[in-house]
Amino acid sequence: MQTALPVVLALTFPGTFVAGGRTDSGFGGTMQEKNRYSVLIPLGTMFLTGLVNLIYFGPATTSVMRERKHQGKIQYHLLESALLNEQQKQGTEKKLMMLHLIQKKCSVLIRSLVHSMELLLLLILWDYWRLCGTVVL
Repeated sequence: MQTALPVVLALTFPGTFVAGGRTDSGFGGTMQEKNRYSVLIPLGTMFLTGLVNLIYFGPATTSVMRERKHQGKIQYHLLESALLNEQQKQGTEKKLMMLHLIQKKCSVLIRSLVHSMELLLLLILWDYWRLCGTVVL
């Protein structure tokens, strides 16, 4: 969903309001020169961080969690003999914490970009309402 949402936002970009109606809407509107910094870069950043999260950090976190679960089973069976390598367990925990931290940072970045896009849309609607007196959705 983190990867698909920026694509949906780019395809449904509302464009700008002019006297004759909307112009530069959809994917073409996001590619316009005037929308490069306000639309294209945030959507591109959202897409890339979501894609990296989907392709790399998600599967890496899952594999480390499986390894952790496997070590827990081994620890349960070998608890009495105390043969579990503590360094290996600490290394796995450290990897899991780092991957979770990076995944959380990516998610927070995506959420903040989505909220800034919502705020930008509200500011555009407010400005249009202030200038024209009505908002037609």
